[in-house]
Amino acid sequence: MRLALAVLLAPAVAVWPAVARAEVDWAQGLVTAGGVGVADRHAPNPAVARGTSRRVAEEAARKKLAAEVVALPVAGDAGGKSAGGKVGHPRDAAAAARLAAAVDHALELTAEPETDGAWRVAMAVPIEAVRQ
Repeated sequence: MRLALAVLLAPAVAVWPAVARAEVDWAQGLVTAGGVGVADRHAPNPAVARGTSRRVAEEAARKKLAAEVVALPVAGDAGGKSAGGKVGHPRDAAAAARLAAAVDHALELTAEPETDGAWRVAMAVPIEAVRQ
């Protein structure tokens, strides 16, 4: 019985993997994160609930992206000296503002509406945007 249930649920798990945090894909040069916006149960219909739930999903993804982007390591210079530290500790306010702007302008990779008015989104920040 348990095996049959696991076989039936495997496709659903593969379609929507639960990502609790953002992930760094160094090969593609992206920091990606997913977000879920739950539908407002007080909305008159799912179409009305989709507007707010999509914004909530995007904000959840951006929050995960911001947490992961600031944890990216800082590379060493050409002389072989390691700079050490993390991206999230910029030396000036302008760098911090550019980092926040990179997260605010995250790319939307996927956006899937659910039948109840909820949304699932996947967003990404290019690592090159963080480097700049």
